[in-house]
Amino acid sequence: MTTIGYVCGFIGAGLTLASYMMKSMLPLRIVALSSNFFFVAYGLFEWALPSLLLYTAMIPINIKKVVEIRKLIRFEVKNGAA
Repeated sequence: MTTIGYVCGFIGAGLTLASYMMKSMLPLRIVALSSNFFFVAYGLFEWALPSLLLYTAMIPINIKKVVEIRKLIRFEVKNGAA
């Protein structure tokens, strides 16, 4: 048990809670991505393998979704839909 591990875990939990309260998808995904990094750090420091594997797997998913949303926003701005 390390203090830095617990700090990372609590920051990740706080960011996850914040992402659940967001209304816009892009900020939600960015905050979720940030929480994933903190949970990966928690998993590394505390050697919590299930958390480490889960949140490592979620990072590319959230990155993909952020890229998709940004492409959609650029498309809508370019075509005057926004």
